[in-house]
Amino acid sequence: MVRAEELSNVLPVEFHQRHQYLLYCNDIIVNILHMADDFELSKVTLHFENDEMIPDDVEDVIRWMFDNGFQIEARNLLNAHLLFSLGGDMMMYLHESFSCSERGKVTVAFADSRKPIQDTFAYLCWLLVDSVGISDSLLNKTSRDYDLSSKVDLKKDLLEKAA
Repeated sequence: MVRAEELSNVLPVEFHQRHQYLLYCNDIIVNILHMADDFELSKVTLHFENDEMIPDDVEDVIRWMFDNGFQIEARNLLNAHLLFSLGGDMMMYLHESFSCSERGKVTVAFADSRKPIQDTFAYLCWLLVDSVGISDSLLNKTSRDYDLSSKVDLKKDLLEKAA
């Protein structure tokens, strides 16, 4: 945790405690993400008949899993990786936003926090309310079809369903 004397002198003193709390929360969430990786929470086990294995020449393991009877495991793997990747991405953007606010770069801080608050949070809500839909979209549609950055109504709908 950042000590008050280590904070930038640009940040007004009355905001130091709140800023330290934000950094602390950020550190806790990042630590949880690291622990999820350490404990292999996104790991899936495939149960093959006989001595079968995934062929070495397979480039898209998740697609192979869907095509070979491991749909549930493929979806679990994809959704776990999506959750941890979105969480990590969100925390990096927010940490940078906190850093910019500490240095008095308020416009940059707001710009950096917009993406995780609006877009990344919407993807997390989508994962919560329709994990099958988001994984199907990622696998079978173009990025334009599942890019939520310009789909205000869809984001609003996802947020309402997740609430």
